[in-house]
Amino acid sequence: MNDNTDPDEGPSLEKLEELEGPTADEMAALQAEEPVIDAEVALVDAEIAVLAGATELTWRRLRAAERALFTAWRIYRATQPTTPHRPSDRKQVA
Repeated sequence: MNDNTDPDEGPSLEKLEELEGPTADEMAALQAEEPVIDAEVALVDAEIAVLAGATELTWRRLRAAERALFTAWRIYRATQPTTPHRPSDRKQVA
């Protein structure tokens, strides 16, 4: 079996051309989640800044990043169709 793959060079161009990109629905889902991902990255950056040297400014930046992430999640969840939840593993109390 010849798969045209050189371990030192990765997959061949022919193999890469056979790959399909994301569907329109997948791209839309990624674009809808992009503000949340950006807010998560900003939060990690702020956390690193606090760990590198906590100042009043870095703490304010961290709190602002937390608020921005919370807001991004609220907007994301409000604009996404509801999905069925998994059944609860908790026992129901009568």
